[in-house]
Amino acid sequence: MKDRLGISRSWAAPTLAAMLIALGTALRLAALLAHRSLWFDEVAVALNLRIRDFKGLLEPLDWEQTMSVPLLLGIKSLITAFGHSEYVLRLIPFIAGCLLLFVLWRCFACFFGPSMACVGLALAAVSPKLVFFSQELKQYECDALVTLSLLWLGLLVLVRAHPVTWLKLAAWGCAAIVVSQPSVFVLAAIVVGSALDCRFRNSAQWRRGCMTASASWLAVFASLYFFSYRQVAHSAYMQAYWSGTFLDPRVPGWYHRVIAALSAALDLTELGLPRPLLAGLFAIGLVAIFRRTSLAGLLMAVGPYLSVFCASALRLYPIEARLLLFTAPLLLWIYASAICWMASLAPRRLETVAAGLTLATLAATFGTIPAFIGGLRFIDPCRQVISKINSTDRSAPVYIAEGWHVLNWEYYGGDWNQPYQLKKRADIGFRTIYRRLVPGDSGLTETTLWANRIEIVGAFPPSSAAEAPTTAAREARRIRAETDQAGRVWIFSMSGQRRWLYLLRQEIEGNGAHLANDSSFGNAMAVEYVWPDATYRSSGAGRTPGVEGRVQGGAVVDSRQP
Repeated sequence: MKDRLGISRSWAAPTLAAMLIALGTALRLAALLAHRSLWFDEVAVALNLRIRDFKGLLEPLDWEQTMSVPLLLGIKSLITAFGHSEYVLRLIPFIAGCLLLFVLWRCFACFFGPSMACVGLALAAVSPKLVFFSQELKQYECDALVTLSLLWLGLLVLVRAHPVTWLKLAAWGCAAIVVSQPSVFVLAAIVVGSALDCRFRNSAQWRRGCMTASASWLAVFASLYFFSYRQVAHSAYMQAYWSGTFLDPRVPGWYHRVIAALSAALDLTELGLPRPLLAGLFAIGLVAIFRRTSLAGLLMAVGPYLSVFCASALRLYPIEARLLLFTAPLLLWIYASAICWMASLAPRRLETVAAGLTLATLAATFGTIPAFIGGLRFIDPCRQVISKINSTDRSAPVYIAEGWHVLNWEYYGGDWNQPYQLKKRADIGFRTIYRRLVPGDSGLTETTLWANRIEIVGAFPPSSAAEAPTTAAREARRIRAETDQAGRVWIFSMSGQRRWLYLLRQEIEGNGAHLANDSSFGNAMAVEYVWPDATYRSSGAGRTPGVEGRVQGGAVVDSRQP
């Protein structure tokens, strides 16, 4: 028998599903093998993983990072056994991304039939967002897999309200809160949907299951919030960092923030489809879900979005594409429901047209994937340029044009034989962005002279174009004063602010320096300047071996002095 999209229920659907799973896995593997450098958040997590032991990972992470303890311990176990390469660090998200495809097929085929399962699987297989985050050292892909597992159990409870099913949902819900922070939004939707179901009024067994599960989830979440999440939720840094993504109705431009948030929530394919079209497809999908699963299923699908938007209005959860990835299974459910319902309503003679439009959309999405994967290695390629600097001269001073990129610099270029000294350097760099976002923090401002290299943390690029020339001139004088005795300096940058870097380089050259090396890759830059008469000076002049200190006005100050 065939359904309205022409997919046989006997052999064609499993065959097509296997092909789509293989395609999705191949795309994720290609993205992983692109060997993209770690970007800022990934580097911060990787530094925590490499510097801390297993016990240390139970404490709040440094540099304002957050990740579930089971995921941290899993990655730590892998890097302990197999080393610290990007492939190993990203292995668990990669496995989660591949597993999500298989679980999605099984879940959708079980509850919604082969057509809807194949449509949802096709969207998931070629989704650039799901492909990208399957090779990122963060929890987002794992969050999506956890959401899918909760969706499966929630639907199972709606279909088969047995005490054992409720027990499974309650137990896995507790584990999900520990593994995935945004799972609380999904569980809240399941609770509300179950409470509004007519069985809550008519069945003592249903009420008991719902209330037991709710109480256990609330207890687990309250414990985690008190001991772990609270610190991040009320962090001045995090509040300032995400301030532009909260949907606080009291701030100017609230309407535009809501529109941007809706775009981030609805766009899974990144095809640039018009927002009204996506919103219409979303609405149609919700109607289709309501027709199939009644009010409880509808709330299970839309409830997490409503919860996230309410939390954002209270400044408790930012609305940003990667932080909404946990809703991807729900969005796949909604869009697949819309596509299949519209196909079922089409006249018989338009079946082929409906199927063709669906395939065309999938083909357009797939068409963007090769260029997307090919461009991954150009995203924050700090590993390549740092390797260039160190292969040329491991002792030459370095000016890190944006202070927060000290973490990238230390991870790829630091001395891992001295991890705690390396952490001190990373702390100095992180303070620059902290001071920028949290006024009143004194922070650390000195340039640091380590035993083997001077590292200068650069000033923030000015927000005003009028201030840029003055700031560039001041920074150029500072660089000259603090590296003149060494005779040379590397400028390391991963910024897209080309205008600022152009002004800075102009000022450095105006101070008499000439260009000796130039290595740029993607948005990363490493250029070496040599000061006048540098050939007459030793690169180690003015330094005391083994001494850490501060450079003030060109003079080295031994940190051991009072």
